[in-house]
Amino acid sequence: MISASVVVLALGPAAADWACNYEKQNLTQVPLDIPANCTDVNLHANFTTHLPPGVFTHLTQCKKLNISHNNISAVEDSTFAGLINLQLLSLSYNKIYEIKNSKKETPGTIKITLPPLMFFCSLNSKSASFKRIVL
Repeated sequence: MISASVVVLALGPAAADWACNYEKQNLTQVPLDIPANCTDVNLHANFTTHLPPGVFTHLTQCKKLNISHNNISAVEDSTFAGLINLQLLSLSYNKIYEIKNSKKETPGTIKITLPPLMFFCSLNSKSASFKRIVL
């Protein structure tokens, strides 16, 4: 298990929103002990290379998830399962060239199920061969 120090801050009225900051902690994987009540999870600027399926399942209250500036090269379609309140997802400045499809969708179509949100992602267009990404 990866050990990381987390800064948890109460935000908003009556401490209903919690920010969990793991920024710049040299993490190579997502910590499995992120508190379930975090509404803002910041994993910016680490060395994470892989996002296992369902790694965020317990974060049902999460509204903002920042995984930018890591070394992620592939994302699986079930990685973000359980993030039912997500409003902002940032995957920018990674090395994403593949979105793995566990379901048998139409060839060239990737489907990732997320609630309506703002999505930021940069794909390496030189290696990516996606016809369509459905969010």
